[in-house]
Amino acid sequence: MTDNALAGRKWLEKQGVQFDEKPYTAVGALWARSFDPANKGRGGAIIRALKAQVDKRKIPILMNVKLKALVRQKTLEDDIMGAVVTERGKDVHFKTQKGVILATGGFAADVAMRSKH
Repeated sequence: MTDNALAGRKWLEKQGVQFDEKPYTAVGALWARSFDPANKGRGGAIIRALKAQVDKRKIPILMNVKLKALVRQKTLEDDIMGAVVTERGKDVHFKTQKGVILATGGFAADVAMRSKH
């Protein structure tokens, strides 16, 4: 769980995230080893810094889409060449330039979804 944690923090700092220098003990931890972004920005501060980098590089972000397929020359063998997603009932095809990033977030702030699941 902590492999590459320091490298990850340093990478985030290069992306513009500033961390408090004093570690704290996260719930369930035995000692202080967690660091919050400065000014108690928590995850939102990290997301804002990463979003600024995405905007700077003009990387498209698709939300509320369903991944239908990753496209390769040979199934499970070659590099990913693209993706097919379903957006508003229609399939949309993307050809990669450097890669595909798949991400999903929690829904802790979505009370209706939390209650449903």
